[in-house]
Amino acid sequence: MAQVATFNPQVSAVIWGRDADTINDINTKKINTKIFPEYKLNPNISATTDLDEALKDAVLVVGCLPAQVLPKVLEENKDKIPLDVPFVNCAKGIERDFSRETSYNDFL
Repeated sequence: MAQVATFNPQVSAVIWGRDADTINDINTKKINTKIFPEYKLNPNISATTDLDEALKDAVLVVGCLPAQVLPKVLEENKDKIPLDVPFVNCAKGIERDFSRETSYNDFL
């Protein structure tokens, strides 16, 4: 999603992730060696393990997490995610807990 957004050179994107090695590769080599090692990322993409840094000055938040972990990540970070910024849920997969409907607002 960051790659698509940054095809416009006036747009920058910050990727938040947990794996320091992957973050370092994105920042130094402009490659995500774990997922797309042959694909060069746009120069206006950066990455961080610090969610506060990733959300600083955000005008749009795009959640590209597995559906199984999205609720937990939102719950654990509800004080960090700005409520005045649009959130686009691009969760990967299907929520296993079909006993409830999940929405972004449920966790913030």
